[in-house]
Amino acid sequence: MLRIRNILPVLKSEEDAVLASFEIQVESDKGLQQFWAEARKCPNGEAQIDWSDDLSNLLSEFCVAHEAYDHLNQAVFSTFVGEQVEYPINLAKAT
Repeated sequence: MLRIRNILPVLKSEEDAVLASFEIQVESDKGLQQFWAEARKCPNGEAQIDWSDDLSNLLSEFCVAHEAYDHLNQAVFSTFVGEQVEYPINLAKAT
């Protein structure tokens, strides 16, 4: 089981390229863990979503489908633009 419990905005970064920073709360068999994510400026004018390598490693460890990465990206982007996100977001089922 791997799911996002919440995505919370955090204080604005001092780095110019970062538009917004977030804390992603992920629940798994390992308990509740927190990871960072950022919305960064892109040359084409849109925002690019980046998240921590630790979160990427956790997703790999749980062998999540490619669609889970898309769901995670969309959830962070939706939070960035102020849209309502429904939690929890399941990324992987129990094995």
